[in-house]
Amino acid sequence: IVCVDTVAASGGYMMASVGDTVCAAPFAIIGSIGVITQIPNFQRFLNKHDIDAFVFTAGKHKRTVDVIGDVTEEGKDKLKSELEDMHRAFKDHVALARPKLKDRIEEVATGEYWVAVQAKELGLVDEIMTSDEYLESICSENEILEIIERKRKTPWSGFHAAARAVKSAVDGVTTKHVQSPHPMAVA
Repeated sequence: IVCVDTVAASGGYMMASVGDTVCAAPFAIIGSIGVITQIPNFQRFLNKHDIDAFVFTAGKHKRTVDVIGDVTEEGKDKLKSELEDMHRAFKDHVALARPKLKDRIEEVATGEYWVAVQAKELGLVDEIMTSDEYLESICSENEILEIIERKRKTPWSGFHAAARAVKSAVDGVTTKHVQSPHPMAVA
């Protein structure tokens, strides 16, 4: 059983797809079976400012497109071919992990993502429920001793806490004269 409460997109969906059953919260983001790369190129800027930049590689296609080197049509074609190969491998993985998608893989492997209720209609998700709802559903058949959530601290944890505090203070100042939106009921 794999439970998705927030996002299983791209590599996240690749990992989730191996579950016998994929459960997802109604508004979880699911899918994004695709491959992307973005590479800015500063070659013209470097040339304009008489800055030499060197890229050394071993192997004809070790670096086909990079941020400082000349970008050739051959290099772009090779990179595009590599992306297509990765996409084919991704689609094959999902089709193997979720056999019911085998005949529909081209339809769902467009790079798009959906909320879980839509993803269920497409066969990417089996059940609509949160991880808490799943755990509650198995309580009568299993003994759950304890659930512990541990959050790892990163070097950025202090920065994120400070940023949240500043945002909260700014939001408090900027929203004093703005009427709060009313939540919508979902049936």
